Amino acid sequence: MRKAVAILCVFSIRQYIASGFPLANTLLRQAQRQQRFASRHLLSNMADREVQPGDHVAWSTSNGQTQGEAVDIITEDTKIKRFTAKASEENPKVLVKSDKTGSKAAHKPESLEVLDD
Repeated sequence: MRKAVAILCVFSIRQYIASGFPLANTLLRQAQRQQRFASRHLLSNMADREVQPGDHVAWSTSNGQTQGEAVDIITEDTKIKRFTAKASEENPKVLVKSDKTGSKAAHKPESLEVLDD
């Protein structure tokens, strides 16, 4: 709901800019900040329950949403391909394997959505 309101605000303010409204640029920046906040807020609330190894999960990528399996919970720095996933007991990561490509990656637990099988 908040994200939809923020998007509507950005659209409305762009109309004001086109009409020469003097405060439109300031309002546009405020609306864009609200939209970014709403996106982060929705993302942080994405997980309904804690992710466990074996769960079927989904996550957002630049190409849309991807699905895969949670393989392991990482609590120490781990090398994946040529990258190092930084993790600790306080900041764990979830090792996931993509259904589509079979590639492995580490994600923050709050960025994953547990899917019902």
